[in-house]
Amino acid sequence: MIRKIALNWNSSYTELAAEQLCRYCSHAGIADFSDTLILVPTAEAGRLLREEMAVRYQNAGGVTGLNIEQPSPRAAVVRLP
Repeated sequence: MIRKIALNWNSSYTELAAEQLCRYCSHAGIADFSDTLILVPTAEAGRLLREEMAVRYQNAGGVTGLNIEQPSPRAAVVRLP
């Protein structure tokens, strides 16, 4: 299932994204996000999100499978009839 979550700009992007991700991983132990694709605007945003997730899950065993990507600047826009 594809789920799109848009974040507002009233708080830190990193904190908001980490909170949303934590909602979908409620079990104890290592948090597995291998079935989740996270799109971020910049490489720095991705680095900060990885860091935030590591801090949040450091006492629970850690995080695995964080697929954090930036949208491709070469992505084609296609209009369907």
